[in-house]
Amino acid sequence: MSTTDYIKDLDLKIFQPVKSYRYNEDSVLIADFIENIKENSKVADLGAGVGIISLLLCKKFKNVSFYPVEIQKQLFEYLKKNIVENNLSDFFQPINLDYRNLPKNFNHFFNVVVSNPPYRKRGEGRVSSNEANAISRHETYGGIEDLLMTSERILKDKGRIYLSFLSERLTDLIYYMRHFNMEPKRIIPIYPKRDKSSNLIIVEGVKKGGKGLTILPPFFRREAFS
Repeated sequence: MSTTDYIKDLDLKIFQPVKSYRYNEDSVLIADFIENIKENSKVADLGAGVGIISLLLCKKFKNVSFYPVEIQKQLFEYLKKNIVENNLSDFFQPINLDYRNLPKNFNHFFNVVVSNPPYRKRGEGRVSSNEANAISRHETYGGIEDLLMTSERILKDKGRIYLSFLSERLTDLIYYMRHFNMEPKRIIPIYPKRDKSSNLIIVEGVKKGGKGLTILPPFFRREAFS
């Protein structure tokens, strides 16, 4: 069983399973956050799910090649369907693989890495009985350390990385970014509404970038998505 969402402004159809991991606002926010991807760039989407971030970016930026990497077979089949149904095959090379096992020919290959990774440590908090949901929400197949280690390997120098992550784990994120030569450059805090604490951040980093971090004005979900 699947559903189909239609994003009218972009003429984009998104097929996804009913009883498995489904994309959420976080992926849309990451795509909106990215200001520029140069033509002829190569973009790795690690843990791509049904491909929502890459699909949105493909509509936003022209002449860019996307390499969405997804380990779960069911989600990967939806990813391929979304590419074909939106007539975007010329811009995509989907990969059904654990991103930690990307072959060496991808070393220093990409200009951009994007990811909406699992936020919770393995065994932390309530774990969904649905395996796909559990994998997508908890660090079952690698945590933030693995993601940033892989990103350092596959990104070119001065390449950019865009990630969403829990606000409460911001110190973990910045620690591992710097450990793997990803200098944080911009952070936007996301709030559920004005009287609540931030529960999500989106960050842009640059591999071997110079020092200097900008904290952007807050974004309030309730006002944007109501």
